[in-house]
Amino acid sequence: MHEKIIDAIAATGIYVGESILSADTNNGLRAELLKLHTAQNATRALQPAKVSEQAISAPEWRGDSTAWLSDAPSNKAESAAMLAIKALQLAFNAALFTGIQQTQLHYAHYPIGAFYKRHLDRFATSQASRGKTEPASCRVISLVFYLNADWLQNEGGELVLYDADEQRQIRVLPQLGTMVAFRSEQFPHEVLPAIRTRLSLTGWMLAAQS
Repeated sequence: MHEKIIDAIAATGIYVGESILSADTNNGLRAELLKLHTAQNATRALQPAKVSEQAISAPEWRGDSTAWLSDAPSNKAESAAMLAIKALQLAFNAALFTGIQQTQLHYAHYPIGAFYKRHLDRFATSQASRGKTEPASCRVISLVFYLNADWLQNEGGELVLYDADEQRQIRVLPQLGTMVAFRSEQFPHEVLPAIRTRLSLTGWMLAAQS
């Protein structure tokens, strides 16, 4: 799996295909995300997503709610996901010399009709939105793991990636078990509205800002 993903990133900058996460892990993540969605006054509940380096709410720009994963989660599925993604991170460093030092992950819950306008993931971040004070880092590889069972073509919610000329590059249905990885600085992308709730685990592999 690692070799297939690395070859795709090296050749085109994008991988879309089978997830590195097991079916049990995907199902566990889905269950946890749905649990967070129904949590009331919980210390770890979904919050309206933020945009830009200033981490401000902008519902006209994106309509999802998110919850960050801990670096050392107690949830079994989250721990398994972290281990699998850490192994991929090491593989990227060994094969592509990416200098990745860490990965940030969060759940994303898109209600019916929610979207995320076209944007680029690559900008420096000090992780202030996570209450941390590490040195600034930049996003190298963007990751999406879809958690939606039996998604149909006509239900919308596709991830659309664009090339450097902002021409449409690829559409991805948010189907359970599908994984997307792409170079953060290279591909503007957007999330289209859907007629059902859209669930994912999303994140970035980061390297120190040069």
